Amino acid sequence: MSIDNPNVEAVKRAVGHVNRREFEQLMSMFVPGGVRHDLAGAYPDLAGEGEVRDFLGQLLQGSPDFQIHLEDAFGSGDRVCTRIRVEGTHAGKLFGQEGTGRPFSVNQLNVYRFADGKMAESWQLTDLAGFMSQIGDRKRATPPPVTAEEVARRWVELYNDGSADSYGSGRFLDLYHEDVEWTEGPTRAWPEGRTGNLSAIRAALEGGQRAMRGRRVDLFEVIGNGDRAAMRYRWQAVAAVDGLPFPRGTTARLDVAAFLEIRDGKIARIVEHITALAPV
Repeated sequence: MSIDNPNVEAVKRAVGHVNRREFEQLMSMFVPGGVRHDLAGAYPDLAGEGEVRDFLGQLLQGSPDFQIHLEDAFGSGDRVCTRIRVEGTHAGKLFGQEGTGRPFSVNQLNVYRFADGKMAESWQLTDLAGFMSQIGDRKRATPPPVTAEEVARRWVELYNDGSADSYGSGRFLDLYHEDVEWTEGPTRAWPEGRTGNLSAIRAALEGGQRAMRGRRVDLFEVIGNGDRAAMRYRWQAVAAVDGLPFPRGTTARLDVAAFLEIRDGKIARIVEHITALAPV
């Protein structure tokens, strides 16, 4: 940590005053009307001694034992940048969250502007996501439960994406649960039908990439209820190799009825019935 700059030394003293709750000495280090900007949006911007004192009071109510650890600081001209870690107990309302009694250790990046040796303005960015994860409130980070209908529509969207990072890719396969059960009814290509797990689905997708081009799914309808969904769609592609039930260059069409069961937001069971298979 660089401390050969007088403004860096001033920040170091200010941290000590906060940790010892020496707020009168701390206030003397600000210019009148000094401004604090909260870049994370947890608190409104502050201006003047009165608002700064109120803010410090809120911090003490939220965590009476909090301490600031100055881990790095450097300065140039009238600016000082610091990397700090704030530790304490979440005893009361802090960063907009009611007290949980849990300990926390949160990182913060700050930039200070000095004028005549005193702090005139600061920009502070707190790792609120890290704070939320430690106190157990994941409401902001956790999406709502995924329904089977949403997964079905996402399946169609990725299938038709057309990029290398869609059909047959890890991103597409991630729609399937690791314990997925797959069943496909009889077709001209596979008279006995097909069944399998995630590896079988991967192999089928890789085979489809080699054998067919211009693949597309047109969704006719999807009906969902909780963790189950049924969808009816038309699959269409052009034969790219010989040895298929139709000549190379032929456009094949499948009308499919599929039934999905969802677990942990992913497809855990899929049953597909091919209602038509014909060249166009």
